[in-house]
Amino acid sequence: LTVLRVIFAVLFCILLPAANNGFFYAFCFAIFILAAMTDLWDGKLARRLKLETNFGRIADPIADKILVLGAFFALAFLRVYSVWWIVLIAFREISVTLVRIMKMKQGSVLAAEWAGKFKVTIQYSTIGIAFIILASRSWSIDPIVTALLSQILLVMLFLVNMVSIYSGFLFFKNFVKESWIAYHFEQEDDLFCDIGALILVVLAKRHNVPIYAFYSKKSVS
Repeated sequence: LTVLRVIFAVLFCILLPAANNGFFYAFCFAIFILAAMTDLWDGKLARRLKLETNFGRIADPIADKILVLGAFFALAFLRVYSVWWIVLIAFREISVTLVRIMKMKQGSVLAAEWAGKFKVTIQYSTIGIAFIILASRSWSIDPIVTALLSQILLVMLFLVNMVSIYSGFLFFKNFVKESWIAYHFEQEDDLFCDIGALILVVLAKRHNVPIYAFYSKKSVS
């Protein structure tokens, strides 16, 4: 399903900029919804059937970013909004995804924050509103409704940027905490006694840093 989502995302990014009427806009939006649904099905099936793989852990976030960022940039290309609205969003998504992949390769998983999950909901809602505005160019939608939707879209874009900044801040804050504690665990043979190691464990639990993510020389010797 992850591979299928990548295919849908690439197909969507190719077709949407070339679309020129309401029918093709609706067709592209259907592809986007189908691709987004595969993300939901993929996660449920992987957990239920216990089919999580290293490929899936790395490819899944990449597929998500291709879909979301592809939609944002395609809609900006069609002048639904200015491309400057999505520069910060793209920077946040790419940087966080690269760090996640790096940590996954090291055998560590950084849990998703509630702000990140809320961000995804706002992103999909924003893309949906943008599609309605895009379709209004071909369909007979009351200009008053279109103007209202345009104002709502600007508010949603502002919210996406604010939530992106906040969720990115939470993500990198946890990343720095985990990296700092993991580093000192690796150096514990030279720097810490058993009491010092215990203090680090307490600090890790207090800051919700997963202990299983740490590599400890003593624990495997």
